[in-house]
Amino acid sequence: MRILLLVLIVGLALYSNPSFDKHKALVHLEIKEQTQEKTEENLASKLGQWLNRGVSQLAVDALMSYDNYYVASVTHLKTDSEERLLSIGVFGQVFILPQELSL
Repeated sequence: MRILLLVLIVGLALYSNPSFDKHKALVHLEIKEQTQEKTEENLASKLGQWLNRGVSQLAVDALMSYDNYYVASVTHLKTDSEERLLSIGVFGQVFILPQELSL
């Protein structure tokens, strides 16, 4: 019975492992939310917010890597000097680590 339950859980994790696209979409959403929180509501701030968001998303796309462990997945932001864990995906959910994504 325990083996059947273990096989069922592993099978569910394999089937529902989030894709790289899902990780990227949620990281971009987090970037958008962080930039909205940090800006005022005037036109110059909005323009800066759009530029900052666009540049941040391009940088994240260029530097983000995806590691698929079949039952779970993670993304990293790799630069020359460091590597940060950005998100963890398991059972169809992606958990963003916002402290590692601070802009």
